[in-house]
This record gives sequence, structure tokens and C-alpha cells, in this order.
Amino acid sequence: MDEIVLQKEALNARFASLITNLQEGVLVENEKRQILLINQKFCDMFHIPASPDSMIGVDCSQSAEESKLYFKDPVEFVSRINLILKEKKIVLADELETIHGVHFERDYVPVFLDEKYLGHLWKYRDVTEKKRLYQELEKANKMKDRIFSILAHDLKSPLATTKGMLELMREDEFSESEKVEIIKGLEEHIDNSLVLLNNLLVWASSTLKNSNPPKKDFLFLEIIQEIETLLFHYISGKSIDFKVDIPKDLKIFSNKDSLMIVVRNLISNAIKYTPREGTIEIFHKINDKEIEIHIKDSGSGIEDDSLKKLFHEAQSSKLGTENEKGSGLGLVLCQSLMKNLDGRLDVISQRGIGSDFIIKIPHFSSPGSGLSNDSKY
Repeated sequence: MDEIVLQKEALNARFASLITNLQEGVLVENEKRQILLINQKFCDMFHIPASPDSMIGVDCSQSAEESKLYFKDPVEFVSRINLILKEKKIVLADELETIHGVHFERDYVPVFLDEKYLGHLWKYRDVTEKKRLYQELEKANKMKDRIFSILAHDLKSPLATTKGMLELMREDEFSESEKVEIIKGLEEHIDNSLVLLNNLLVWASSTLKNSNPPKKDFLFLEIIQEIETLLFHYISGKSIDFKVDIPKDLKIFSNKDSLMIVVRNLISNAIKYTPREGTIEIFHKINDKEIEIHIKDSGSGIEDDSLKKLFHEAQSSKLGTENEKGSGLGLVLCQSLMKNLDGRLDVISQRGIGSDFIIKIPHFSSPGSGLSNDSKY
């Protein structure tokens, strides 16, 4: 008999040691919900200031009521425990979230001996990092699907058109003036494809890295001049009055490459949706907190329904005033880049009157940054 008792004590000691050293929070209760065994990990998880030994015999019903406010849904926390205890069935990976955004998975195992209920075991594990990684994976999968969708439709279409135009030139005879027009069309299709491809690459990189690029001072007017040169063919082709009112010495402390992509996308959109002989204005405002760059057009404007989700989801791009195409990706990319630049993108738009896209850049000025109001481009 003594040997059996010793074996039982040794077995209990090994079980207690196993529970104590588990890297998961473990709580064992009897049929009256009094604590029989609890490990330090459980105490740490729920910020219990007492030692595991001092918790033996504590009534868990009262403890659950006292700790419910620690969870995001206090009422559900208590009612879920009561339901699990009532059913006395094994529960695995039951999810909980605290008010601090910590995610737990909880297992419940009822203990029976000869069909007599003796109590139960709870096991908790912190899955916050796993949830975060899962969300990142979902985000990456959505981005992958969107990229494939754009590649299949928006990039494939202009490439197919370009191939068709080249085959047409090879098979048919055209006058020199007709060839010039076809070549202009080819250039436009190729330019659009390159811009789209570049946007895709930058957006993918920005989304995956989700990091802030290096910043330095530069003259903002340099960006405008480069973009105006790049897009001059499209501006002049629609006889658009392109007005720039930016001081020559206005310095911006940001990442020039990222901001260049944002401004180019916004100006390209303005050209696309501005009618022939319309107006595009680029000007700035400045206050104590931020510099605003306005890109305002006299275009078709944006409907209220589209305005609400403009920066939050890639959507099918509408044709421009002369059937110009886009990817539906540009504004999502712009907002993503501005977020990484610690700035943001806003818009004021009225259907039939036009849109004013506003780039807002915080004052992270290095010595020498600023502007002079008496020097204009």
C-alpha cells in the first residue's frame, strides 16, 4: 500500500512539474471551481500579482467576475465560460481578446473518473503574434490577387493593342503621316504600361515593407518641372491651361522619389479627367503644422459614393474625357506612399465642377527648410 501511495505521489509531482514548466497558461479546477493547480505562466498572462501556490483553493467563479473587464467583451467572457462548464465537452482553440488587443486561444478539458465529473483543465496561449502574421498574410494575398488582376487586364490590354498596331503596320501600306500617328499611339500605350508597371512595383514594395523611406530637403518645384516635361505631350494634346504657382525656393523635407510618384499620379489623373482646353492649377498653402500642395482641375469631378472609398480600395478606373485608361491603382498607391511619408492625401470634389487633391506634408524641416513668398515659377 505504501508503495502505491509513493507511486501516486511521484506521479502527481511529475504532473505538477509538467504543468509548472509548460509555456502555456494552465489552470486546473475541481468540480466546485476551486483552484487545484495553476502555473506561473497563467499568472503572468493575466497579471495576477500572487504566487501560484497562494492561489490554491481560490474560487474561480468570483475571479472570473472580477477579471471580466480585462476582456473586450466582458459579458461574453463570463457567459462563454458558464456555457462551456454547463456542456462539459472538450473545447479547443476558443478565441479571446483583451481590451489591450492581446489575443488568446483557450482549451477546455473536462475530467471524469468512472463517469463522475471531478473538475476540468483550462489551457491558455498567447496567439497575438500569430494573428498579426495571419493578417499580414491575408493582406499579402489580397495584394497578390489585385496585382494579377491588373496584370491580366490593365497591362495585357495595352500590350495586345501595341502588338496589333505593329502587325497592322507590317502588313498594310500607310502614308508617312499615318505612320506618325500610329507611332504616337504606340508611344502612348507603352508609356501607360510603363507607368502602370512602375506603380505596381512601388505599391507592392511599399505595402510589403510598410516602412518610412529616408527623407531629405529638396526643392519641390523640381518635381513639378520634371513631371511637366514628362507629361507635356498629354497636356498640350488636350490644350490644357497648366498653371503652376509654387515658390522657386519652397523646400520640402520628405522622400523625393516617393513624392514624385504621388504628384505624377495626381497630375496624370487631372489630365485624364480634365476636358480639352480645361485648367489644372498647382499651388501651395502653409500653416504651423503642415505644407499643403494642391492639384486642382476643372474636370468631371467624383461621385459621392466613389469619393468615400477613393483611397481605401483599388477599383476599376473610369475612362478619361478622351477615353484615356488607368489602372484604378494610382490613388491607393498614393495614399499608401503618403502614409509612409508621415503625411496624407485629401480631396475636395464636386461632380461636374472638378477636383482638388491635397497633399499634406508635416513640418519635419531640417535647418534651411522654408519658403519665400516673393519668388514664383
